[in-house]
Amino acid sequence: MSRAEMKTIYGQSWDYIRRYRDEQCLSQEYMASKLGISQSTYQKIENGKINITKERLIEIANILGKEIEHFQSSQRNGLGVDEVEALKEIIALQAKEIRELKIVLGQQ
Repeated sequence: MSRAEMKTIYGQSWDYIRRYRDEQCLSQEYMASKLGISQSTYQKIENGKINITKERLIEIANILGKEIEHFQSSQRNGLGVDEVEALKEIIALQAKEIRELKIVLGQQ
């Protein structure tokens, strides 16, 4: 898959690859080892300097415990799947707080 195709389908997945790797405190050496490539080649993947196949991206997603959708730009719309889920939780908590406040205010 060319870099242009990757960017069209997956946006800048390499930014998310690094972020998800950092979240799990995994080293580039670890990822490279799991993928059977050198650390410098893996670094180039994270920097978006080399083309990777969809299959390779799936391998990376599996190592990181993520679904391939986490890397698809059409799913992100500027936000990652994790961010969307976090925002949904925040909205639900705020809705609960509003209901509780209405109850308290109704009692006064």
